[in-house]
Amino acid sequence: MKILVMSDTHGKAGICLDIVEKNMADIDLFVHLGDGRKEFTEIMDMYGLKSISVMGNCDYGYGPMEEKFNAENFTINACHGHSYGVSITKETYLKHIEGNADIGLFGHSHVAHFQKVGNTYLINPGSAAKSRYGENSYCILTLNGSYLKVNFYSSNTFLPIEIENL
Repeated sequence: MKILVMSDTHGKAGICLDIVEKNMADIDLFVHLGDGRKEFTEIMDMYGLKSISVMGNCDYGYGPMEEKFNAENFTINACHGHSYGVSITKETYLKHIEGNADIGLFGHSHVAHFQKVGNTYLINPGSAAKSRYGENSYCILTLNGSYLKVNFYSSNTFLPIEIENL
């Protein structure tokens, strides 16, 4: 199963649309981690694609702040991250999901991040529109049984990029 994860598109519908159109033939599920939920849900509705999205601190209206779902043999928690202070530390979010999810997806910091702590993976796709460090980015999770692979891509060039564990 392939899951495309993006966050923090902040009203840049064109960037969101480009990412979706470039990848939709290969993706089973699209996930948006907030701050751009409106344009994301409109694009998902336009194409009828399977998706999950959560509210960010800059989103208006109603919607879930957090979603928990299963994919392959993984339990995944998705949130924007602002209510857990992820821009300062990942500890609060990690404590929240530890023992309840194998993968924690979060946005908010605008910085791509991948870290394994014990048996829990913490993943931030970065910002697709306004990165604070390096390339604007999104990521694709490949899940197969208990196998997890994470690839980060530039949302400007669609080329693979390396990220540092920050």
